[in-house]
Amino acid sequence: MDRITELSILYEISTLPFHVQDLDSIVSVALEKSTRLLANDIGIFYIVDSPGIYISYSSVGIPQDFINPLKIHTLSPDDDDNIFNNEIRGYKKKDMDDLMLNLIKDPYKPENAVILPLRTEDGLTAILYLARLNETEYTEVDMHFFQVLANRLSIDLENYFLWKKKDRALKQLEEERNKLEVLNKELSRKNREIECINERLKMSSRTDPLTGIYNRRVLFEYLEDAVEKNRLEIDRTKMMKKRGSNILPVRRKNDKGQFQNYYKQFSVALIDIDYFKYINDFHGHLAGDDVLRTIGVLLKDESILRLSDIPGRYGGEEFLIIFPDTRCYESINSLKRFYEGLNNQKFKGRNNQRFKITVSIGMSDFEPEDTEAVHVIDRADKALYHAKHNGRNRVSIHDDGTNYYELEFG
Repeated sequence: MDRITELSILYEISTLPFHVQDLDSIVSVALEKSTRLLANDIGIFYIVDSPGIYISYSSVGIPQDFINPLKIHTLSPDDDDNIFNNEIRGYKKKDMDDLMLNLIKDPYKPENAVILPLRTEDGLTAILYLARLNETEYTEVDMHFFQVLANRLSIDLENYFLWKKKDRALKQLEEERNKLEVLNKELSRKNREIECINERLKMSSRTDPLTGIYNRRVLFEYLEDAVEKNRLEIDRTKMMKKRGSNILPVRRKNDKGQFQNYYKQFSVALIDIDYFKYINDFHGHLAGDDVLRTIGVLLKDESILRLSDIPGRYGGEEFLIIFPDTRCYESINSLKRFYEGLNNQKFKGRNNQRFKITVSIGMSDFEPEDTEAVHVIDRADKALYHAKHNGRNRVSIHDDGTNYYELEFG
């Protein structure tokens, strides 16, 4: 081989294209260059299958059926040492042991062969087996070319396996990201469920289950808060008057109609269903429940009460309405609308018997002397008693403790 040919071979090997992401291309180039440039009849690219076992990945000059696996651990100590020290060694047929002879089946038994161990960071990753069927022995120049080729292929394999590791890591990261996204979605769904459950629990703790309006506890919370804030405003006004100021009481509004933002006068109406015990006894408790539910629906009707008004079930057959920023006489129209809606209802009792109901109502205003919610409730209760004592089906407004103003329905 002349010097020009040697340089040409070296040039072709040194300018091999890099195929970082394609093992097939690396193997294809390795087999093509090693057989064409270096005059080999057979080329086999072995790749690790399991520790010590290398199987044929691809080959030229010989069908795959005529190739046996390469078992490193069965080599003689000298061969094993050579391979794992990254040394390239040529074999003549007469010097081949049983393993080398049995790598290839007849009629492809070689006269000369060489093994190129290809090492990466992970160790011996692949082996390039080259063979000549003729008696042309490998020269020192050939072995030099093989070493150059092995170094270059090792670099390609190293880059390929690094890319594979990176690709696996990215895919694993993407899988973990997808799992995290699924978990986040599931967590969000669970949080929404918890929020819904909490909202239902909150509503159930604040509303009467039968009528769907506020329960007694919530009504007293509103009343106590209103009384406290009104007391503070009254005390503040008195203090300012003592100092000679004509400042007016503060009045704050909220579009949502939340009661705690009203710092002025309010009134209450206590409603009691007339002859409710008779309804339960004669028409049945299911009919009685229907009456209670219907009143709850009417008290939630925005065409009857304002958004700022606060209705609730006070207990049993009694209901309470809080009218913020309103005196009793200003709330009568709302009660008239409630009565008209109730008067249009016909209930069904036992044996489909139809019946109607009436209610008695006692009303009272908040007074500056009131220091507790029970004070205004107590006056409304007295007014309710007065309405029932004087014929039921009417509104009685507590005036000054001895006088009551009455409005009869119907």
